[in-house]
Amino acid sequence: MKNITVLLLATCLPCQAFAEEPAPPPPQEEKKLALAQETPPPAPEPQPAATSPPPATVEVKKVQKPPGKYFVHASFAFNVYTYLSAWGDEMGPRAETHLHPGNRAIIFQQLGFGYFFHKMFRVQLTMQIGETLTGLPDGKDTVALLAFIPCVAFVYKGFVATLGPQFAAISANTVPRFDAGIFFATGYTFKLPHGFSLGPLIQLSTFYSDRTTVAISPALIASARF
Repeated sequence: MKNITVLLLATCLPCQAFAEEPAPPPPQEEKKLALAQETPPPAPEPQPAATSPPPATVEVKKVQKPPGKYFVHASFAFNVYTYLSAWGDEMGPRAETHLHPGNRAIIFQQLGFGYFFHKMFRVQLTMQIGETLTGLPDGKDTVALLAFIPCVAFVYKGFVATLGPQFAAISANTVPRFDAGIFFATGYTFKLPHGFSLGPLIQLSTFYSDRTTVAISPALIASARF
């Protein structure tokens, strides 16, 4: 009996080993497997190139040339009112007098130059000549005034104000006749190309030597800065 059992075991062992061995894959599956092993892996998808930021634009501003420090001007004025106080015996021409274009027409011309020591201030020297057109007194010269005016001018944008003493070698249509007083002018000038300006002024001229004189004259000034 023992021998029969051993024989059966010896017979079944090869069958069991044969049954556990995996069956070879079918021909089609084997071909697919071979193709899969031979096919190279797909190439990686190209990544979009990183876009560089646009170059920064540099805005170049045109540098304006600073205005010059030197200044010249010419002006024309027409006297609208002059007050002459009484003096001496107060008789005849020495009495208090009020002049206007109806009884005496007087014009003034000015020529001067200056220097800006600050952006809003300049020193200036002006020569002023006055001329009588009508109502000239007997024995008097047509030159009503010859004066020199050293002054300081304040300038802000177009606004201008000028103040200083004035010294006359000719005054009251008398040659020679020294007089002294105060000169003041203010107005607004409009800028023109190439450093030029043009504008209206009101001038107030006073003298105090023999009699008090106050003259008011609108003026037109043309100037250049370089």
